[in-house]
Amino acid sequence: MRVPALDFDKVIDAVVNLASVKPYLDDILVLDCHGHIGPHSRYFVPEDDIDHIIEAMDSVGVDQVAINALAALEGDFEAGNDMTAEAVRKYPDRVIGHCCINPNYPDKVEAETVRCFEQLGMRMLKFHAAWHQTPPEHENYRPAVDYCAARKIPLMTHLTDYVKGLPGYVSLAREYPQMPIIVAHATAPDAIDAVVENCAHVENMYFDTTGYPKWYASVERLVNGCGEERVLFGSDIAWLNLAHEIGTVIFADISDTAKEKLLGLNFQAIMQRVEL
Repeated sequence: MRVPALDFDKVIDAVVNLASVKPYLDDILVLDCHGHIGPHSRYFVPEDDIDHIIEAMDSVGVDQVAINALAALEGDFEAGNDMTAEAVRKYPDRVIGHCCINPNYPDKVEAETVRCFEQLGMRMLKFHAAWHQTPPEHENYRPAVDYCAARKIPLMTHLTDYVKGLPGYVSLAREYPQMPIIVAHATAPDAIDAVVENCAHVENMYFDTTGYPKWYASVERLVNGCGEERVLFGSDIAWLNLAHEIGTVIFADISDTAKEKLLGLNFQAIMQRVEL
């Protein structure tokens, strides 16, 4: 039997752009809570500028993305925050900025927090306890946490080695119940069960869908364990492929109502409560 030839250009275009799904996404709110711009010191990240990210968002049907510059997490956080702010200024209706602080420079944490939110237009707080090699509940983070908690600004975290940081984040969430805490990479293979076990009953903790590699039914397990109101779509763009990451939500075995919550409504509700 002769196998018909494939037009690989069309196949690749459909996969990259999610061409068959985009019309559906155009009709609903899609917010990506977790993205990055700029180069990484150890890995090549292609098309890492904000223009390429907006192009990817348009190809899939994503309305807004919340981002930080990788430089702000792993190097010069002040210069990195300036990079994030420039992306926000360029696309104010499409980009939400993460303020990044580094506890290893405690004399700068408070001033940089104030600058980010009162001068640069940021709307979220982000720190990376693994790269900072500092537990999330450490006192050096507190000036930023206190400032954001008072204004209901969400904190997005990176799980310390995926699981080890969870007790610290749970402790922080219980201490600051008015502050939403978004646990990134909650679908990582060694994180899902621990997230459900430790965090499911902590009401101000939320969980994004980024994770690599993806386990079978990871989104379903997170929704079933923590509730469909507590899971947020995150892609980790430009680090990860936007079409692949959104596909794990679109094709998950959950209700259409739950998908709409994950894709945008849950994150929208968090951001609408911010008092800036």
